[in-house]
Amino acid sequence: MCSLYEKDDLAKKILDEFTTILIDGIVNLVNILSPEIVIVGGEGVFLPDSVFEKIVSETKRQVHPMNKEVSVEKGSLSNKEVVLVGTSILSSMMISERLV
Repeated sequence: MCSLYEKDDLAKKILDEFTTILIDGIVNLVNILSPEIVIVGGEGVFLPDSVFEKIVSETKRQVHPMNKEVSVEKGSLSNKEVVLVGTSILSSMMISERLV
Protein backbone atom coordinates (compact mmCIF):
# COMPACT_ATOMS: atom_id res chain seq x y z
CA MET A 1 0.00 0.00 0.00
CA CYS A 2 1.34 3.43 -0.97
CA SER A 3 1.20 6.21 1.59
CA LEU A 4 0.05 9.72 0.77
CA TYR A 5 3.67 10.76 1.21
CA GLU A 6 4.67 8.60 -1.74
CA LYS A 7 1.74 9.60 -3.97
CA ASP A 8 1.33 13.34 -3.47
CA ASP A 9 4.09 15.84 -4.31
CA LEU A 10 2.68 18.52 -1.99
CA ALA A 11 2.46 16.05 0.92
CA LYS A 12 6.06 14.99 0.24
CA LYS A 13 7.22 18.63 0.17
CA ILE A 14 5.44 19.41 3.46
CA LEU A 15 6.77 16.29 5.18
CA ASP A 16 10.29 16.96 3.90
CA GLU A 17 10.15 20.52 5.26
CA PHE A 18 8.79 19.26 8.60
CA THR A 19 11.55 16.64 8.72
CA THR A 20 14.25 19.27 8.13
CA ILE A 21 12.85 21.46 10.93
CA LEU A 22 12.56 18.47 13.28
CA ILE A 23 16.17 17.43 12.56
CA ASP A 24 17.37 20.99 13.26
CA GLY A 25 15.50 21.01 16.56
CA ILE A 26 16.82 17.62 17.64
CA VAL A 27 20.40 18.54 16.68
CA ASN A 28 20.19 21.80 18.65
CA LEU A 29 18.78 20.07 21.74
CA VAL A 30 21.38 17.30 21.57
CA ASN A 31 24.19 19.84 21.24
CA ILE A 32 22.87 21.82 24.22
CA LEU A 33 21.79 19.00 26.57
CA SER A 34 23.99 16.04 25.47
CA PRO A 35 21.36 13.36 26.16
CA GLU A 36 22.12 9.68 25.64
CA ILE A 37 18.79 9.11 23.90
CA VAL A 38 16.14 11.15 22.08
CA ILE A 39 12.68 9.63 21.74
CA VAL A 40 10.51 10.97 18.95
CA GLY A 41 6.96 10.47 20.16
CA GLY A 42 3.49 11.85 19.65
CA GLU A 43 2.64 12.08 15.97
CA GLY A 44 6.25 11.15 15.22
CA VAL A 45 5.36 7.49 15.82
CA PHE A 46 3.39 7.59 12.57
CA LEU A 47 6.28 8.83 10.40
CA PRO A 48 7.17 6.53 7.50
CA ASP A 49 10.25 4.41 8.22
CA SER A 50 12.20 6.08 5.41
CA VAL A 51 11.57 9.51 6.95
CA PHE A 52 12.53 8.32 10.42
CA GLU A 53 15.73 6.76 9.08
CA LYS A 54 16.59 10.16 7.55
CA ILE A 55 15.99 11.83 10.94
CA VAL A 56 18.33 9.36 12.65
CA SER A 57 21.12 9.56 10.06
CA GLU A 58 21.00 13.35 9.65
CA THR A 59 20.92 13.90 13.40
CA LYS A 60 24.00 11.73 13.88
CA ARG A 61 25.74 13.48 10.97
CA GLN A 62 25.01 17.01 12.19
CA VAL A 63 25.54 16.80 15.96
CA HIS A 64 28.76 17.93 17.63
CA PRO A 65 31.41 15.15 17.61
CA MET A 66 31.14 14.68 21.40
CA ASN A 67 27.43 13.78 20.95
CA LYS A 68 27.83 11.23 18.12
CA GLU A 69 26.75 8.35 20.39
CA VAL A 70 23.24 9.75 20.90
CA SER A 71 20.51 7.24 20.13
CA VAL A 72 17.42 8.50 18.29
CA GLU A 73 14.45 6.17 18.75
CA LYS A 74 10.84 6.17 17.68
CA GLY A 75 8.50 6.21 20.67
CA SER A 76 5.56 3.89 21.00
CA LEU A 77 2.97 6.34 22.33
CA SER A 78 0.73 8.63 20.29
CA ASN A 79 -0.17 12.16 21.42
CA LYS A 80 -3.31 10.98 23.20
CA GLU A 81 -1.42 8.22 25.01
CA VAL A 82 1.35 10.63 26.07
CA VAL A 83 -1.23 12.98 27.57
CA LEU A 84 -2.97 10.12 29.39
CA VAL A 85 0.27 8.73 30.82
CA GLY A 86 1.48 12.19 31.84
CA THR A 87 -1.84 12.98 33.50
CA SER A 88 -1.75 9.68 35.36
CA ILE A 89 1.76 10.30 36.65
CA LEU A 90 0.93 13.86 37.71
CA SER A 91 -2.27 12.72 39.46
CA SER A 92 -0.38 9.98 41.26
CA MET A 93 2.27 12.46 42.43
CA MET A 94 -0.36 14.92 43.66
CA ILE A 95 -2.26 12.22 45.55
CA SER A 96 0.90 10.82 47.16
CA GLU A 97 1.92 14.34 48.31
CA ARG A 98 -1.44 14.77 50.04
CA LEU A 99 -1.08 11.46 51.82
CA VAL A 100 2.35 12.26 53.27
